[in-house]
Amino acid sequence: MMTSLAPHPALPDHPEFALMVQVALERFGCDIAELREDYWLGRAWRALAGDPTLKGRVARVGMADVLIMGPRQGPAPADAGERGVWRLHVEERIQADTGHPARDLGMGVRFAEQPVDRAYGRFVSLLARAIRGDRRWSDLERYEEDLAAVLVPLAKVGSGALLGSAAA
Repeated sequence: MMTSLAPHPALPDHPEFALMVQVALERFGCDIAELREDYWLGRAWRALAGDPTLKGRVARVGMADVLIMGPRQGPAPADAGERGVWRLHVEERIQADTGHPARDLGMGVRFAEQPVDRAYGRFVSLLARAIRGDRRWSDLERYEEDLAAVLVPLAKVGSGALLGSAAA
């Protein structure tokens, strides 16, 4: 089993987490499912971006899918066995660091069929945006790593057959 790289303690461990959730729901006008998805996707991308084995080999594509690339942002390996090893590593990393399977977080795994242009986007969870600077919580330094922005690699998808099927 893979060892988690996730920040500890996690924000849900805070004794006033329920109040924090209420503040975020009111501030952003979202529902609990959207807030939950946002938080766990952030943790999943923190895990993927922080895994040394995956560095330079994964990028976000679409709303939440993980694109697996080859070295130097090239096409993913063509060999089905090798693709299976990469898929398993991505899925195990997400499971180890979030406690949830990728599919439960709405995350698919895809493979690059061509070289990929990549950019980076800064992800800050709705919860972090709602409570950061709120005077009710002066004890958030223990949770700083879980509240911090995540630099997420993003695949710049243009025309052509960039992506392989999720089942590949």
